[in-house]
Amino acid sequence: MQIECQNGGRFISRGRGIHPTRRLDSWELIVVVKGVLGIFEDDRAFELGPDHYLILHPGRRHGGVLPYGRDLSFFWLHFTVSEGKSELPPQSGLLARPERVADYFNLLLANQESPEPDRVEAELLLR
Repeated sequence: MQIECQNGGRFISRGRGIHPTRRLDSWELIVVVKGVLGIFEDDRAFELGPDHYLILHPGRRHGGVLPYGRDLSFFWLHFTVSEGKSELPPQSGLLARPERVADYFNLLLANQESPEPDRVEAELLLR
């Protein structure tokens, strides 16, 4: 299985709005840093607190079920999976070492913002 990073970011709420409803062609990983994110995928709803992750599948409809709280912050990453059957972790769960995941996200985001992003570095960080 090969994972290719498309783009990512960190969302920091101002206490307004709700996650838009949409259908994407890529996978999306969300990792909540602070607050609570209420989101659905197809007919399943999730309430994710700090240190929880969610993997959204391509082609499925997803969107918000709760307004953004003033303290909400999360990382997000769009990626593709190729070469055979995907061996991804469970769709949602609690991270065992959230500080490491935050470090990886910060490295990925720094690489993405670089004038000359390194695709190899990004792919190695996703493994």
